[in-house]
Amino acid sequence: MSDADRQAAAKAEADALDQDKAIRRFEWKGPDGASGLIIISGMYPDYYGMGRCRNFVHLIRHPKDGGVNPTFEGTVCRNWEGKWLVEKKQ
Repeated sequence: MSDADRQAAAKAEADALDQDKAIRRFEWKGPDGASGLIIISGMYPDYYGMGRCRNFVHLIRHPKDGGVNPTFEGTVCRNWEGKWLVEKKQ
């Protein structure tokens, strides 16, 4: 995957998370042929009850990947500064 497509994927994740709501389908397309689908759960409290966490799944497709579509699953939490930080990613 090209750097431009990687940047498009990262921007799509950030844009989807910034909506602060559960998202069933957030689709994106990169400039060099990659595309993806992001699904994000609703928010729930972090371990301390102060932050907000969400689970997500990000499926990435590319015409040159031979049918292998990498899928990333994880948990992100918003810190006190308002930034989303990855707590767990598989």
